[in-house]
Amino acid sequence: MATSKLTPHVYSIKLNYLLGHTLLELLISVALFGILLVGAAPSLGAAIERSKLRTSSLGVLESLALARATAISQSKTVFVCRLNPNQQCVVSNTRNHAWNQGWQIFVDENNNNKFDVRDSLLFTGRTDPSISVVFNQNGQLRFFPNGSARSAGFYLCGPKLGDTTHLKLLHTGRVRLVNKASKKAHDVCKKTF
Repeated sequence: MATSKLTPHVYSIKLNYLLGHTLLELLISVALFGILLVGAAPSLGAAIERSKLRTSSLGVLESLALARATAISQSKTVFVCRLNPNQQCVVSNTRNHAWNQGWQIFVDENNNNKFDVRDSLLFTGRTDPSISVVFNQNGQLRFFPNGSARSAGFYLCGPKLGDTTHLKLLHTGRVRLVNKASKKAHDVCKKTF
């Protein structure tokens, strides 16, 4: 039985053909990848914006849960107030004021309804700068020792999104997350940009 031996020259040609790609195949692959990338980029940007909105909503929700839990556990009044650009707690006399500079949560140790040196600062929060946070009531938000609060809400929206998240604060102090807020809530939120 005779075996056929390939010469080294023939062997190297067959090996290169089996292991490599031609320049034309590589160019077609790169072109197809580019077309897919251009098509996916807008939806990827929208997904990132929705993720920022969801993360910011959960951040506000967690802050409100912290304030309520502290009020109950310490049997004291806990305030959540809007911060101004100087990072000071301020009271809004109008409804639908933006909380884009952040918020503070504090235990009102001396019952004077404002943050001062004798009070315990629990938390300072802020959302992503591209997300607007609007408190739909005037004044500050307060949780009483039994965990209750006034009925209120927060609207959160992004500049490019048609979606607005609504955090509904019930008089019991519990918070409910509504992923699709009303058109009115969306319009109020968009005015803060």
